[in-house]
Amino acid sequence: MFNAATIIYCSDMKPGGGTLQVYTNQLKSTSAFFGVELNQFVKAGHVKKIEFIVLSPPPTVEKVMVVKVPVVEGDADATRVAVRAAFKELASNEVNELYKNHFNIFIPDIGPESHPFDNPSTGTRKESTPLSADTYRSFFKNTDLLPKNRVNLKVAAFSGPDKFDFHLLGTSALFLIVIAYHILKNIMTRKTELNIVFNMESTSGQHTEFEVI
Repeated sequence: MFNAATIIYCSDMKPGGGTLQVYTNQLKSTSAFFGVELNQFVKAGHVKKIEFIVLSPPPTVEKVMVVKVPVVEGDADATRVAVRAAFKELASNEVNELYKNHFNIFIPDIGPESHPFDNPSTGTRKESTPLSADTYRSFFKNTDLLPKNRVNLKVAAFSGPDKFDFHLLGTSALFLIVIAYHILKNIMTRKTELNIVFNMESTSGQHTEFEVI
């Protein structure tokens, strides 16, 4: 039912000046817009240009930027490629703005979703993570203003102390074992070792002493 209504609506839409405005907070190749709607309005031939009005996600919805893409007449696939290219070529400061506003990128051959929904019912999106930055770098051309990926640093910072504590514990245990060994050896030696002392200081008092240590 939904698809039927979408097809009828998109096939008959005639936006003013041939420019279709699309309000969005994501570029998702599997969305209804790219999978169904774009096919219909490109085929109908009334839409000549698409204006993607990028919005920040709830709870504060504001316009972030506008990305304009010309429609390739009669060719939905080529128009999809043009949309992808228009976003891909955005300047570094624009990419950074998208990132700060949790603009979701999901194109399966690029990587996982950068900013999936936190709560689909309200439209809020999850906070940025190092994985989000990785997806952005895989898709966008200009990413030099994105935060540095700190996955390795976090792993190192997390695992470093554990490894240090492990080595310290092992060293301490070994040290205690050595001390215990020497104490035990000393005790056992005192009970069993027979020490022979030769007194060679005078011929008259020459004798041999036996002493248990």
